[in-house]
Amino acid sequence: MEARHIAVAADSMDHPPPYSKLPPGPVAAVATLDKLIAELLLTIIGHIKRPSDLRQLCLVCKSLRAVAAPLLYRHVRLGLEDPFAHAFYRADHSGHKHVRYLSFTTRQQVHEVCRMHKDATVALRTLPIHSLIGISFPSNLDMSEALLGKIARQQRTLSVIRMGIAATDPKPRSLVQPILLSKPWTSRLTTLSLRATDGSLGRTAELLKRSGMLTSLELVGDAMPPMWPSARLHLGFWRGLLNYDDPCDLAQPLRLARLSLRQMDLTYVDKSLFVNVDFSHLVTLDIVGLRAIGRLLSGLLGHFREHPPQLKTLQVSCHRHDSLDMMTLSDILMLCTGLTHLSIHAIIRNPTAPPMLALESLIKHTSTLRTFSYSVAVWDEVERGRQAHPCPSALLQVLLGQSPWIEDLAVWLDNMTVPPDTETVRPDFLDIIRRIALGLPALKALRLLGWHMSALASSYLQPAAEIFRTFAKARQQHERRGLEVLLFQPHHDCCGMASVDPAMEMYRDAYSLGKTTLHAVEVQKAALRYDGHHYDVFDD
Repeated sequence: MEARHIAVAADSMDHPPPYSKLPPGPVAAVATLDKLIAELLLTIIGHIKRPSDLRQLCLVCKSLRAVAAPLLYRHVRLGLEDPFAHAFYRADHSGHKHVRYLSFTTRQQVHEVCRMHKDATVALRTLPIHSLIGISFPSNLDMSEALLGKIARQQRTLSVIRMGIAATDPKPRSLVQPILLSKPWTSRLTTLSLRATDGSLGRTAELLKRSGMLTSLELVGDAMPPMWPSARLHLGFWRGLLNYDDPCDLAQPLRLARLSLRQMDLTYVDKSLFVNVDFSHLVTLDIVGLRAIGRLLSGLLGHFREHPPQLKTLQVSCHRHDSLDMMTLSDILMLCTGLTHLSIHAIIRNPTAPPMLALESLIKHTSTLRTFSYSVAVWDEVERGRQAHPCPSALLQVLLGQSPWIEDLAVWLDNMTVPPDTETVRPDFLDIIRRIALGLPALKALRLLGWHMSALASSYLQPAAEIFRTFAKARQQHERRGLEVLLFQPHHDCCGMASVDPAMEMYRDAYSLGKTTLHAVEVQKAALRYDGHHYDVFDD
């Protein structure tokens, strides 16, 4: 009898009763402990900035892996050259239901057609139907019928498309149109990004006409200049979008909040563009490397005079073989009273005093700027080349007095520096640094552009850093962080592209400045790219 009681007691110790049979006290304690652990794990996740660190931590902590699954799988990037497809397919399927944004990347060049559409199809097969919000493909991926069929499974929820079509392969041209023109896309599509390199671009304009909810549009041209798409391609697109025969074909004009046009030819744009596209709702306008940019700017000026703009971010740069009318640009900027981010990288011909004076008067009326980037080159008709036109001292002085809340400043100061064979530091250059540090108390990043910046970094960097470090100590009383990035950027011309051969590499000397200490950041190697200010379409 006693043995039987001992056996029962041992049994009960080995297998404790479930929570439902425990007294209220232990139940509440366990529930509270679970809640505290979950909150602690979420706090840990909130302090982890890099996804790679979060993944490594999840490998050793199963509890954190379960809590972090929605964040860990929300945006998945898969390299087509890596053996990812079957590994992703065999992975824990509980995480696949959390995938909302899927990006495919490739290391192949733009002009090389990527044939790895089977791997992309396998990866898409693992996702639940109607779960994706955004999807991104490289511009040289060969689209197959099977891959487009898997994309069609996400039509009801997909609102962001970043799709590029290989320019050298004629096969995908007939495949893209049916999937893009199907009705489910038109009801939810808000963001569209396409490369203007394939023959179906003119037909793709029909998609824009049916997308009443489209708020963000990005169109990117072909590879680096001078390899431009044929004029017939752009003519077909603009005719498809604007419908020259009937300019009012759209049910209602496109009300875009963000428009990005890069490396495109605007020769065939006329007033019909301003009938079918309502620019008064634009918050971000990004026009980079455009040929015949004057046609767009003159139309924008007339449109903004009738409809006051709401622009917050404006980036303008013309094609390296084209020029920009500074007076027209200044007139446009005078109408944009709420600008917070302004970037001007252009070439001007026959410069006179009025353009620079107009730009100075513009800065006098702009007190809301948070980011300012400026570089201009003057076209020399005699030497048939470009001469750098640095940021005038008067413009910089006006900027320091009228826009004190600038956080990011990038200016071309080449005429204020010394040749690379001179070892002495010019006092006037350090005086400019001192005025910037004193006049811009909210400055977090300063980028100095110039031909000789690479050689000057060793001479100027330490004295300039000491100036900012001194002001950072003084700002501690006002709880300001001080400068975080001081960048001497060499080999950079006015159009946002490298002035040296594209095959060369650029070295950047970056130093991170804290409140009181100076931290050196390792010199980085970066391959030169034309579209320097690339953004992530999935930033939410």
